[in-house]
Amino acid sequence: MAKPYTVGITGGIACGKSVAAAVLAAQGVAVIDADQVARDLQRKGAALHAAMARELGPSILRPDGEIDRPRLRGLAFSDPQVLDTLNRLSHPLIRQEMERRLGAAPPPYAVAVIPLLFETGCEALCDRILVLDAAEESQVGRIMARDGCDEGLARRIIARQLPRQERVARADDLLVTDTMGIEETRASVLELHHLYLQLAKGLPPSAAGA
Repeated sequence: MAKPYTVGITGGIACGKSVAAAVLAAQGVAVIDADQVARDLQRKGAALHAAMARELGPSILRPDGEIDRPRLRGLAFSDPQVLDTLNRLSHPLIRQEMERRLGAAPPPYAVAVIPLLFETGCEALCDRILVLDAAEESQVGRIMARDGCDEGLARRIIARQLPRQERVARADDLLVTDTMGIEETRASVLELHHLYLQLAKGLPPSAAGA
């Protein structure tokens, strides 16, 4: 089955990707989240789980044999070799599964939420790209509050992502979320939803109201 028109959602960590995806999912849009795909592939018995345990060692496992995700995240953003190994193992499998799930998504359009969309070349999967953006200080505060991590880890995570100016320059649509309240963000995403419905019908952006 050919995949439907696909909107990629990306952006820096803690910039509102999950909020945007939830708004679109509430409208009945199929949302394929790369982080959820990664979690599925990392479950005990899955292919990625076995590869990670083999190459990164038993220290990344919880007593029940599942991946200790908080520990793995801390290791990955403290040791570049661990992060490089994790990326080498996971990115091809995640992309393959994203393609499979997008191929099974119903029309009129689907959403692929991919934090490292540009870094992994996954823009090739997308017909249009929405970037969520925020100032770094806002990101740091949100990461620390959300994940309970320290400022150093928050900044190391940000530093491993594409510079925000480059992401913004490659966006088809842009929402700067640290200048918006939550309701304004949701309203903006709904406006984009109507645009994407029209684009999925083959209308050019100008005709669709962009």
